Amino acid sequence: MNKIYILYGAPSREREVSLRSKDYFLELLKEFNPVLVDWTEDNFFQIEKNKYSLEDFLTILKQNKALVVNSIHGDYGEDGYIQEILALNNIAFTGSDAFSCMVSINKYESNNAVKDIVNIIPTYKTLPKNFNLNICNKYIGEKFPIFAKPNASGSSVGVYKIHDKAELNRILELLPDIDYLFQPSIEGVEVSIGCVRFQNSFLDLPPTEIIPKTEFFDYEAKYSEGGSEEITPARISPNLTNKLKDLSRKIHEKLELGYYSRTDFRINFSGDIYYLETNTLPGMSSASILPQQLKYSNNINKFKDGLIKNIINKNSLNDKKYDVPYTSQTGIPENNDITSKEEWLEITSGLEESGADTLSDFHEFADSLCGVSCIKMILEFFKKDNKKLFEVFYDLRNSHLEDLKTGLNYENIHKYFDNFKLITKIYRTGFTLDEICFNISKGKLCVVSIKPLNSIVNSKEEKGGHLVLITGYDLNKQIFYLNDPGGSFEKNEYKDRVISFEEFRKVYSYRGFSVGEEQLRIMNYELRIKSICHPELVEGRL
Repeated sequence: MNKIYILYGAPSREREVSLRSKDYFLELLKEFNPVLVDWTEDNFFQIEKNKYSLEDFLTILKQNKALVVNSIHGDYGEDGYIQEILALNNIAFTGSDAFSCMVSINKYESNNAVKDIVNIIPTYKTLPKNFNLNICNKYIGEKFPIFAKPNASGSSVGVYKIHDKAELNRILELLPDIDYLFQPSIEGVEVSIGCVRFQNSFLDLPPTEIIPKTEFFDYEAKYSEGGSEEITPARISPNLTNKLKDLSRKIHEKLELGYYSRTDFRINFSGDIYYLETNTLPGMSSASILPQQLKYSNNINKFKDGLIKNIINKNSLNDKKYDVPYTSQTGIPENNDITSKEEWLEITSGLEESGADTLSDFHEFADSLCGVSCIKMILEFFKKDNKKLFEVFYDLRNSHLEDLKTGLNYENIHKYFDNFKLITKIYRTGFTLDEICFNISKGKLCVVSIKPLNSIVNSKEEKGGHLVLITGYDLNKQIFYLNDPGGSFEKNEYKDRVISFEEFRKVYSYRGFSVGEEQLRIMNYELRIKSICHPELVEGRL
């Protein structure tokens, strides 16, 4: 029999919020007799009195064809971490997938994604140690107060309202060494509205007006009893209410979210709506905002019915491996260890085969053409072109998509692939491991940014900088196959290189792009999931 497991807790700063959401889901799904799983602070998974490692816990889920109700908040739950693991093990779960979570929790990237839909707040992103007031003023203006918030964190953790330069200097000394966003304060009303997909549409939910009893809607105001007054429906005009509903649904679609989400906005005194953020796993205690909206609109039963029907099961995948012709960056020695410019200048192997116009070009560019090599492999695989490596490089350089200083400009690489009628999807972030597998399963090839695999994988170097081509995966073995352009030209030594998912995570930046011959993502949500993946549960027969 299939079982429903409610996963809660996790070693997260929002563990207590998760405990309250767990109670809501337990009551909501009591007819299915769900199993409670506490992801404990010591990173084990506790079922009743028994504790299991992650590996053993995943085995239990597979044996029971589990449906996981994800009640994790903050780290591990809203950043795509647990979703990626579940998907790579073919375990169905509620909420959004890893890709959508990773993009949404990254405030800078999610704002960039929705900027054509809604007003976004002017933003200066930097590490606190690199903060420059002149640059900040250029981006957001000189007026105080301003907000400082971590770029990738949930529920107002680590957010500060700053009133003057002296306080700014004090706060900068306190901030951790992570990306922070600095934004002007938008005076007005804060509102939040949930989105719940139901039968190819959305439930009609009212917005909630938030009046914090602290200076702003910080973590304490969100989750402390009496920390804020929440008025459902919000005291705003019907016109603004309808605009919020429309915007929240468009944002939900744009971020490719799952069954439910909640989006926060600010409305200034002129009636302009500004986007704050979208929560892919909003709090679900009985006092939380989304449950309030479900209760007011009499939609709790519909939410329950849809929750199980709309389980994410994207990775019902068969292992895939494509035989992709290999292209080296040309002429790199067998030991792949160039120690001096003089040593490099002695290398002429591969010049003729490369298509370089001159020996000077070959010497100057060949060690930086990993991205170009990946593109050449893609074109050969799809039988679109048989140009030599440097011919592709010259094409890209003439199109301002490749140069010696910045390398491959892959954020605009679709312009090149359009010439060959190949479809490209760019991932500035959120190219999760399960998303790679999903692409590969649909006949796409994936170029990803890693640090060179010959480096020490546990070093603290910044991830990324070297591009490789993913050509296949094996979920049972938990491995990727890749063509690494950094191999010897003569030996084809890095064709179908094998790396485990675990080691891949250590070097991977979660950025890259996919290329295929047809549209990758069908925005119709029902085609991205198994709408009724376990009919016996949907019909209440355990």
